Amino acid sequence: MNLRERALRIGLGTVAAQFISAASLILIPKFYTPSEFGLFILILSTATFIQPFATLRIEILSTVTRKHEDSKILFWFVKRLSVAVSIIGFFLIFLFSIIIASKSIAQSAGFSLAVTSVVLIQSIAIILVQERLRTDHLKKVALSGVLQNGTTLISQLALSGTKFGGLSLILGYMFGRIVSIFKLRTVPHQDKKSKYSFHFIKYYNLPVLLQPIKKVFPTAIFDAITIALPILFVARIYGTESAGIIGLLQSIALVPVTLVSSMIIATLYSQSTIVQELGFTKMYMKYRDELGRQISKIILSFFIISLIFGGIVLPKILDDKWAIDFRLLLLISATYSLQMITYPTIGILSIIEKFNVPRNFASLKCGLATLLCILFIFNKVQWVEFALIFYSIQLLINTGFVIFVRIKSKSF
Repeated sequence: MNLRERALRIGLGTVAAQFISAASLILIPKFYTPSEFGLFILILSTATFIQPFATLRIEILSTVTRKHEDSKILFWFVKRLSVAVSIIGFFLIFLFSIIIASKSIAQSAGFSLAVTSVVLIQSIAIILVQERLRTDHLKKVALSGVLQNGTTLISQLALSGTKFGGLSLILGYMFGRIVSIFKLRTVPHQDKKSKYSFHFIKYYNLPVLLQPIKKVFPTAIFDAITIALPILFVARIYGTESAGIIGLLQSIALVPVTLVSSMIIATLYSQSTIVQELGFTKMYMKYRDELGRQISKIILSFFIISLIFGGIVLPKILDDKWAIDFRLLLLISATYSLQMITYPTIGILSIIEKFNVPRNFASLKCGLATLLCILFIFNKVQWVEFALIFYSIQLLINTGFVIFVRIKSKSF
């Protein structure tokens, strides 16, 4: 099965899942206010910031490892790590909410519990997806995405109008993730559940398995900060209503991103052994010949569709309180579209363990994003202006990375 056939198998299920996501972008804003949606996005963004500490990007190691026993050991470890990080994260977020954000004890406890619950559930789901990719259960991964998005949308609509407000969106999101986890866990002919002890893990020399983490983890942290920072900053400085509008625009742009990234990354990771044998240049040429041109057409098509959907369709459907700025939508969509072009490069480099290029790229984006937020703390402008400048810089960096890879690809 070549790359195109594998991507098609994954893509068919992902298309259905993203069709549900697109439907939710019409339905959810009609049942929730920008402030409620902003709280939902704020919780997800905070969870995104914590997520790398809960998995240490072990999912990458579990995918590319050649020994089944090694993968099982890593999964055993990450489940316990995610529980520990969630517990520690709960108390840290709780204290931050009370001391820095001046929230009540009840508000702080609710927010902390929501964030750490998302982190724990996402950690298990992430490692399960990667394990199924490693064992070539592509259809099950695609189907789990459909079940997740469908359950999430139904749950969120059913809970709308309750006293939970924005937390209803989080509850629906977690229901969807849990359904996905149960689907991913049920694999025919899977091994009996292994019971490991810490003494066995020590004997098995877990530290050796985790050595590549020190190369992967910094990139994960930089990426998490860059993704979460605009929402966290806008919510703290301008309020959750403004964060909710940015979150909606991000969600519009992320529909094609999720589809394309799933097709690219899942296809590459399921072929990790071949990628390691061919090296970057030969694998990149193989990708370009078998899949690259089709992916480029998909990216361009979805870029145009997202602009039409977000700039023309949604404003006619939603209330005036959802003020969609077309300039910002254009910038966010263009930024994510260029980011999708970098996925094959980053995926291949990660599999062959050449982490310096993605790490340097991620650190540059993170550094400039952090510096921009610091500057705007002391020079307040409208949140739309901040967002326009933020995503303009991200767009320029993504453009530079694409050009750099084209020039330097043969030397990797």
